[in-house]
Amino acid sequence: MWRYLRHNKTIRSGGQTGRQKGEWQVRTIDTYGISGAEAQDPQKAGDLEWLVTNHLGGFASGTVAGMPTRRYHALLVAAPAPEARCVLLAQVLETVTQKGSSWSLGALRFPDVYHPQGFRYLHRFQPYPYPTWIYAAAGWLLEKSLAMLPYKNVTVVHYRLLDAPGPLLLTLQPFVAMRHYHHVQQEKAGLYQQTAKSGWQVIQGPPGLPELYLASEAIYQKEETWWRRITYRQEAERGLEDEEDWFAPGFYNIELHPGDSVRLVAGSGDDTGVFHSGHLLSPAEAAGAAFRRSRARQAELLAKAGRPEGAAAQLVLAADDFIIKRGELVSVIAGYPWFTDWGRDTMISFPGLFLATGRADEGGAVLATFASAAEGGLIPNRFPDINIKPEFNAVDASLWFIYACWQYVKYTGEMVLAHNLWPVIRQILTSYRQGTRFGIRAEKNGLLRAGEEGYALTWMDAKAGDWVVTPRRGLAVEVNALWYNALRSAADLGAAWDPAFCYRCLELAGEVEKHFVPTFWLPEEGYLADVVADDGTVDKSLRPNQLLAVSLPFPLLSGHLACQVVETVHRHLLTPLGPATLSPLDADFQPLYRGNQRTRDAAYHQGCVWPWLMGPFISAYRRVYGRSDKTAAISRRLLAPLLDHLYTAGLGHISEICDGAPPHWPKGCPWQAWSTAEMLRLWVEEFGRAPLEMTL
Repeated sequence: MWRYLRHNKTIRSGGQTGRQKGEWQVRTIDTYGISGAEAQDPQKAGDLEWLVTNHLGGFASGTVAGMPTRRYHALLVAAPAPEARCVLLAQVLETVTQKGSSWSLGALRFPDVYHPQGFRYLHRFQPYPYPTWIYAAAGWLLEKSLAMLPYKNVTVVHYRLLDAPGPLLLTLQPFVAMRHYHHVQQEKAGLYQQTAKSGWQVIQGPPGLPELYLASEAIYQKEETWWRRITYRQEAERGLEDEEDWFAPGFYNIELHPGDSVRLVAGSGDDTGVFHSGHLLSPAEAAGAAFRRSRARQAELLAKAGRPEGAAAQLVLAADDFIIKRGELVSVIAGYPWFTDWGRDTMISFPGLFLATGRADEGGAVLATFASAAEGGLIPNRFPDINIKPEFNAVDASLWFIYACWQYVKYTGEMVLAHNLWPVIRQILTSYRQGTRFGIRAEKNGLLRAGEEGYALTWMDAKAGDWVVTPRRGLAVEVNALWYNALRSAADLGAAWDPAFCYRCLELAGEVEKHFVPTFWLPEEGYLADVVADDGTVDKSLRPNQLLAVSLPFPLLSGHLACQVVETVHRHLLTPLGPATLSPLDADFQPLYRGNQRTRDAAYHQGCVWPWLMGPFISAYRRVYGRSDKTAAISRRLLAPLLDHLYTAGLGHISEICDGAPPHWPKGCPWQAWSTAEMLRLWVEEFGRAPLEMTL
C-alpha cells in the first residue's frame, strides 16, 4: 500500500504574471496528492484512477499516469441516459515545445511499449477539488485541471503555465473514439466527418451517436490520422478485448507565457450538451462555469453534511458522484464505470448517500422514482443497458426499499413521504405473503421462500450464461432477516393510518421470529445456515449473509447466538477490507478474482471480499457487545484499512470488491456506491459523526 500525505507545498512562479513581468507569485497547494517517483512510476500511477461525474450518469475517468488502462477511461463519456452512455473524447495528448526541444506529456500503452511517456515529467497529482496534474521539465511548470459541467455532457480541460524561462508552444491533440462505452473502436475509412461551426469543430461519427463539439482559444489545424492498437491493461486482465484504434481529427497550437491559460472544451451535440440558453458556450464560459460550479457544489455538500473533515469529507464528496438525474427523476448509479441504477444497491446505499449527508429531500425523490416503477409487489432491480424496460429479478430489493423508507422516517421524523408510499409498501408485503413472481412467497410458518430455475434473486447474483453460480433457491438467511425487518418496519410506519394491516404484519413477524432459529441455526457449527432448499437440504456454507440477522434495525438473534455469529464471521471471514463471501476452508473458495467473465463470476461471491459488508459487521459487533467507547474504538480500528483504501485504487472512493486472498487487491468497479455509503452510515449511526481515522 502506498500512501497519500497531507501537506502544504509552495510553488514559486516567476516571469510574466498577467501584464506585469519579473513578479514572483506564490501558489499554495493544500490537498491529498501524489508526487515524486511514485507519480512517475507507470505501474503505480497507472493503478490509481480518478473520476469526475456530471450527475447524469456521464463521466470522465483515467489514471494518475495519464495512461488509459480501461476502455472506460475517457475524457468525455456522455450520458443522454445512463443506459445510453457513449465515449466521445477518448484522450488529449499534450506536447510542450521550447527552443527546439519537445516533451510529450500524454501516456499510452501499445502492445510492446509505452509511448509517449509523459508520466516521466509528472511532478504532482491531486484529486480534489478536481483532478490536477503538474508537469515539470527544463525550468517550465505546466498545470492541467479537468472538470465537467453539472448536468451537462461537457468536459473542460484547463492548462496554465505556472513558470517557464520564456514562452513555449503547447500542442493539444484530441483523440476520438465515438462508440458505446462497453465497446472498442477499430479503424474504418470514412467513419468520421468534421466541420466548423461558430468557432467549434463538430465531429460526426457513427449513426445514432451525438456529435462531438471541440473548442479552444488555441489555433486549430485539421490533420486527420489514426493511432492504432492502444492497449488497455485492465481489459486484458479481465479477459476482454483490450486493443483499440483512435481517430485524431487534428491539433491545437498556442504560444504560452508564464501565467497564461488555455482551455479545451469537449461537449456532446445533443440538447443537454454544449448549448446553453440558445448559444454555444465559449471555452472561457464553459471553463468558468465548470470549475466554479465544481468548487461551489463541493462546499455546499460539505455544509449539508455538517462540514466534516478528513476521510468523512472524502466520503461525502464521493457519495455525490452516484446521485444522478434520470430526466426529472432522481436515481443512483450503483458503480462506475459500468453499472447503471440498480434497486438493491440504491436501497442498501440509501442511508449513507442521502441521510448521513443531509440530502434527505433528494433521497425522498429516489424512493418515489423506484416506487413509481413498481409492479406486482416488486420495485425494479435494474434499469438495464439494452432497453429502458426495468427488470424485477430480485427478492431483496423490495425489502431493502421498505428498510430505506423506515430509515428516512427515523432520520427526518417526516411521515408525509411514508404515507404517500404506503400503497407500494402494502402491495410489496401483500404480494410477498400471497406469492408473486420468481417463486417469492411466505410459507405457512411465515418464513419467505424464493427462487426459480435460471435466476439468482439474492444479492449473490453472479450468472455466466445459463450458469447461476450461487442460486440460493429456497429460504435464504438474509432474505428472511430482511423480510422480518420489512414486516416490523411497515408496522411501525403505517400504524396511524392502517392499523389492521399493521397488526397482521406484526402477527406474521411473530411467526418468522418463532421459526427462524429452529430453521437456520446449526448447533454443531455455531452459526446460521445460508440457505434451506426447497427439498429441505441445508446449505451449511459459512457466509457473511447471516450478519443481517443481527445488524438490521430489528434483529432476529440476540444473546449468545448473536455473539457466536459475530465471532464466527470475525474469525473465519473478516479481512482488513471487509468480510469474504465464503470461508477459505470451503472447498469452493476462490481466492482470486481474475480471468475471463466466467472465471471471474465463479469467484464473485465464492471468496471475494466485499467492503460494503463491513457496515453490517460493525453494526452487528456493536449491537452484541454494546455501543460503548471501547467497542467504538475497536470498530474504528477495524475500519481504518478501508479508509486507507480511499487513496489506493479509485481515488476518494472504495472499490466494489477485493481478492479473497491476501493482499486483497481491489477488483471490480473502483467506485462503488454501497461501499462508500455503508462507511457513511457507520460514521453517523455508530460513531456519531466523529472524525474517521486512517492508518496512513
